[in-house]
Amino acid sequence: MNKNKLVVILLSTIISACAGGTVGGLFPAPKILSGDVSGDYYTSKYDAFKVQIPHPPSKSQKDSYEWKYTRVEEIDQVDPTGTKAVVGAVFGPGAYDQNLYHAVLIQESMKSPKDDYAKETFRKKADSRSIQLAEDHYESFMLNGRKVYYAVYKGTSQYLVLSLTDNGNSFYAVEADVILTKPRFPESIDSLYTRQWEKFNSMLESFTVLKEQI
Repeated sequence: MNKNKLVVILLSTIISACAGGTVGGLFPAPKILSGDVSGDYYTSKYDAFKVQIPHPPSKSQKDSYEWKYTRVEEIDQVDPTGTKAVVGAVFGPGAYDQNLYHAVLIQESMKSPKDDYAKETFRKKADSRSIQLAEDHYESFMLNGRKVYYAVYKGTSQYLVLSLTDNGNSFYAVEADVILTKPRFPESIDSLYTRQWEKFNSMLESFTVLKEQI
């Protein structure tokens, strides 16, 4: 697949199915998904990857309530040759948590130089939002033997937390649109810069690629 086309696919977040949320703004809507949620984990369509959901029901009654009302939009992108290239899900908003949490697997290698590729992808991600966001933090680190590229973009009413993890023949994105409302998730904005946001870290650390090719 053409690498420029891949970036467009990654940035455009093409939605194939959505479920959950509310009915009439009052009652939780059923989550009818192409993937599967079992316990605290979401497994994507095609059994491509597994990740912990942002509000795992077993963690607390509060998380269980948030998850009950959480909207889920699934991503399933097919390139012109018929090969599945991008699969994932966007979780949110929930009952009170208005953030959007993304988990996406891209079944291509990252373009080299990878550091430049990550920075450019992050910049385009931020530019694709309808509000003005400026890069406020960037770093890379190792997690479970894989290189992770991480950035925080700052706006007046929103933060954007981005990550790309190099998985060799594939890579994956975990990100969050942090909406500055009350109650605030996370409680401390500083945790975004110090990588101490538990909810984000749990998704990133639990992300498991199950299939290299669909």
